[in-house]
Amino acid sequence: PLSAKIFFRAFHGRLQVPEHPPAALPADIITPSGIRAALAAAGVRPRKRLGQHFLADRGTRDRILAAAHLCRTDRVLEIGAGLGALTQALAAQCAEVVAVEIDRRLAHVLQDHATAPNLRVLVADVLQLDFAQMLQTPSWKVVSNLPFAITSPVLARLTDTRAWWTDVTVTMQREVADRLTARPGGSDYGTFSIGVQFWFAVKRHGPVRASVFYPRPAVDATLLTLTPRAAPAVPVTDPARYFRVVRAAFAHRRKTLLNALATADLALDRDRAGALLRSVEIDPTRRAQTLSLADFARLADALPEYAATRDAA
Repeated sequence: PLSAKIFFRAFHGRLQVPEHPPAALPADIITPSGIRAALAAAGVRPRKRLGQHFLADRGTRDRILAAAHLCRTDRVLEIGAGLGALTQALAAQCAEVVAVEIDRRLAHVLQDHATAPNLRVLVADVLQLDFAQMLQTPSWKVVSNLPFAITSPVLARLTDTRAWWTDVTVTMQREVADRLTARPGGSDYGTFSIGVQFWFAVKRHGPVRASVFYPRPAVDATLLTLTPRAAPAVPVTDPARYFRVVRAAFAHRRKTLLNALATADLALDRDRAGALLRSVEIDPTRRAQTLSLADFARLADALPEYAATRDAA
């Protein structure tokens, strides 16, 4: 592993070192007063557009660590390391830690006080990182207090790169967690719910109060773990076609499935859409949010026959 005194500018691939080392970091960076002191010493103000809310509670930090089930051989990616309250604890428990922080000011503070030889600090946008180049080999854990501003795109990125992760333990705003874990029939259930549940087993570890962050966010958070499945949650012939059907069905949530599929780019008119739905025993008057993952699998696997018939006509 590279020294903790080296960190990379991922935006352009250039090696970057701090131009002006920051002031000394207060010993206590996991309380509101300690965070305020650290930010003041570094001349840093939290940026709302980056969703910067620093963990300010030891009990919550310990809950995150316990939920991640860490051991000495684990390699961990942390997203949005901030001042390092979680980072330092991860480095003390794991074989290797890569801490990603997009804010150069905070990364400089963290890097200047990162003494653990198994820690790398990257100044980078995690949405743009090449994980193969950065991590070399798969089987990493993700443990993070996710920046609220990028929760959904980060989850999409982690889903796309799921082969790299053994599990993902993160805090996120409660409303996103509710969508992620939603079941059929509820208003939170949609393409996001299906996209995550199709590829991951999801376990909620309970709420995280807004009061344990500084500055305090407007909403509470949730701690959960996503574990990549060995196979999709439901068997399908073609995952790409599966999600094409899911997106088409949810494109107009208030429409019946019959109308949604007939107006989507699926080569189906109303008669063929109705026949397709009835062939898999789904009432055409139902709406997308009432279908389970298994319902969508039956629908997607039956689609090619009707699409091919329409194309031939």
